[in-house]
Order: sequence, then C-alpha cells, then structure tokens
Amino acid sequence: IVKTNAYSIEGKAGKVIFDIDPVEGKGQVKVNGEVWSAKSSSDTYISKDTEVLIEKIDGVKVIVKPLV
Repeated sequence: IVKTNAYSIEGKAGKVIFDIDPVEGKGQVKVNGEVWSAKSSSDTYISKDTEVLIEKIDGVKVIVKPLV
C-alpha cells in the first residue's frame, strides 16, 4: 500500500515548534515544511525543539512520540 497525501508523513521525523501540552491540548510540529497540530501518543509533555516521530494521523492532528 502506498500512503498518499497527508498519510505519507506517518513514520517520518518532525520537530516540535510549539510545546505539546496534553493538559491544554496544544502543540505543533513541523514535518516536511508543513506545520501540524500535534499531541503525544503517551499524553506526555514534549518541549519545543524536540525531535519526534510521527506515529499516525488523527483527523487534523498528528500523534507523535519523542525520538530517542
């Protein structure tokens, strides 16, 4: 299966450009030059400039986890 459009970013790395805060439901990442609203897969706080992995897309948000 070839992923198209937005789903092609799944599995790619991005960078947090606005802190991901599960309590306030805020956060943004930049992937391939595009800005996405984001939330962490484990409902944890992820600070700005953290490299993250795009796990999946949920509506208009990407679900991410920190790269280690």
